[in-house]
Amino acid sequence: MACMTSSQLPAGRIAPPLDQPYYGASLGAAVARFFKNYATFTGRASRAEYWWYFLFYTVVTTILELPLLVWLAGFGGRLLDQVIKALEAGESASSADLAAGLDLADFTPGVLALASAAVSVIWYLGTLVPSLAVNWRRLHDAGFSGAFWLFNLINLGIVPLIMCILPPKPEGARFDKAAPGGQPGQAASYWPPAGQGGYGPFDGAYAPPGYGPEPAPPLGPPPEGPVGPDGLPRYPG
Repeated sequence: MACMTSSQLPAGRIAPPLDQPYYGASLGAAVARFFKNYATFTGRASRAEYWWYFLFYTVVTTILELPLLVWLAGFGGRLLDQVIKALEAGESASSADLAAGLDLADFTPGVLALASAAVSVIWYLGTLVPSLAVNWRRLHDAGFSGAFWLFNLINLGIVPLIMCILPPKPEGARFDKAAPGGQPGQAASYWPPAGQGGYGPFDGAYAPPGYGPEPAPPLGPPPEGPVGPDGLPRYPG
């Protein structure tokens, strides 16, 4: 799937740079940016980018692993049948006795299951780095250090997952790549135009909808003038 270009976006919208979060990204744009930012751990990723990637990754992984999962389910069922038969016959269900009564041909995976396992391993290794990177950037967008992902290594993956659910915060710009001669957070100059929900070139660091430039102050009250018979003011000319 290719990322949408500015000509393919609705009027008044342009896609933000790859190192900036794409708020409201489509599935195609999110998947394209997932692979284009293969090993990019700086910058930010929006919730749309993250959850579209999550859906895409889950669906593809399930399809690739399905033949293997079907075989494993059948393997478990056949093994359970052997154990039940051994118990019903009054035999000891020790591993030695059980193994002696097994027909190993029934437990040998077929070509499809082996191919599923091989392709799944390749897919997992090929997407390991970009999966880690998009998680890292989503944590940045929520205002946290990407290092919180390491909670996954101690069986506390729920912590970074909850952080990835949280909305974006402007202070996440501190994780952006520095502009030439500038400081982190000064690399981009994109704001969502007010009331359009899109992206446009304005001065300032990129921010999600709701964090755009301050609106212009409201105009003062209209000048006083003569009032007509209908109670409405009349103005010269």
